[in-house]
Formats: sequence, C-alpha cells, structure tokens
Amino acid sequence: MPGMTGERLEGCLERPSPYSERGVLFVPQEARWARTASGTHNINETRLRPALQALEGQNAKLRGLFNQLDFNRIGGSGATAGAAKLADQRLKLLIAHFGRVRLRTGRRGHPARASGTSDLPWSTTTTEGLRSV
Repeated sequence: MPGMTGERLEGCLERPSPYSERGVLFVPQEARWARTASGTHNINETRLRPALQALEGQNAKLRGLFNQLDFNRIGGSGATAGAAKLADQRLKLLIAHFGRVRLRTGRRGHPARASGTSDLPWSTTTTEGLRSV
C-alpha cells in the first residue's frame, strides 16, 4: 500500500478489510459526515437512519445498537407535520453544532494514506508515519 496513488489508492481506502484488520471502525459512504450534514428535509429518514444502518451493516459489534433511536422524537410528540418540521430544525442545529466541534485527537488511521481528505473513513487511531490532522 505505501506509495499507492490515484484510483488504486482510493479503491483500497474504500475496502473495509484494511480497517477491520487493524481494529479500526470502517465508515461506509452512507454514514460519512459530509452526507449526514447535508440533510435539509426529513433528516432522520434520509440521513441519520441510513447512516446508522450502514454503520451497523459494516461493523458487527454495532449491530442492534441503534435500534431504539428515534430522532423524530426531538420534534415533540405525535406524527404531525409540525413535529416533523421542528425535528428537522432541531436536528439541523445539532448537526451544525457537532460540525464545529473538532473530534479528531490523533493521526489518521489508514496505513495507505499519508495525506487525506476530510471525508474518508478514518479512525482517530495512531499509525506511525502518517501526518497529523
């Protein structure tokens, strides 16, 4: 993997196996922050629920963990259009808040990438020789 570039490197980065071999959580495309944060309407059903399902699907230790979450409840009780609109407004604010918080504490976790982009599936684990973020 060292020295890989271009499409070959990108293809390697999108495979779960290099992550799981190192005990690093693989984040599939559907669960990446840029996609989640881009939601504007029906955020629970179009962004959050698919993201959590994708995470569970790729990571056996997470299966069933998110079953009880219902982000629509943040809009209040009932299935009214007003509650759904309020839920979307509150979820947008919550997502915007977490978008401003720096959660990375270490180095990027994939062994093949010395410099990366912010929307690739890294862990915050330390890997020797990789650039700090």
